[in-house]
Formats: sequence, structure tokens, C-alpha cells
Amino acid sequence: MVTEKNASRLGRRVERIKSIEKGTLSSIVEIGRELIAAEAECEHGEWASWLKTNFSWSVRTALRYRKVAEFCTACDAGAYGPEVTLGDMDISLSALYFVATMDKALAKSIALKAIDTRSL
Repeated sequence: MVTEKNASRLGRRVERIKSIEKGTLSSIVEIGRELIAAEAECEHGEWASWLKTNFSWSVRTALRYRKVAEFCTACDAGAYGPEVTLGDMDISLSALYFVATMDKALAKSIALKAIDTRSL
């Protein structure tokens, strides 16, 4: 249990950490969107070698970024309902990677639960 003396100071740290975490998630989405655009600009078969040359990522890692970007883009477009946005979810990066690979109904259910837990 946090003492009253430390509660305020630690509360500010919680807000700061959550802000950084949201920034990290937003960065992952932007990286995914850039990877999608880069692949569209590559000739057939170029993307994997471009990826290896410019980043130390596997194709699998890049695909994870892309899946998150695709999921969040679909959320922003209302594909999961107006109540499902990345900003409203209390979700870790690992969970976001996982949800982004699920079928739409299951992903929406988990996203809504992540929103519900944020308000607790």
C-alpha cells in the first residue's frame, strides 16, 4: 500500500509513464503505416531485402508493426464501432500485437474490455 506521503508523487509518475506508453503505441502504429507505404513503393521481392538492409528486423517483426497499424487504422475508420479507438484502450503493446492478429469480432470484444478497464 502506498503511503499518503508518496501517493501524489507516485500518481504523477503513473500519468507520466502512461503518457510515454501511449506515445510508444502511437509510434508503433506510425512505423507500421510507413512500412505499408514502403512495401507499396518496392518492386516485387524488394521489400524483404530493403527491410534487412535498413533495419535489423525480421519480416515477421515488420509484419507485426503492420498488423497493429492496420488494426488501428480500421479502428479509426469506425470498423470496430465508434467507441473503439487506440486512445481509449488500456492495452499493452504485447496485447495490441496479439489483438491485431485476431478476427474482427474477437478483436472488438477484447478492445472493448480494454476500454472498460481504463475507466476502473
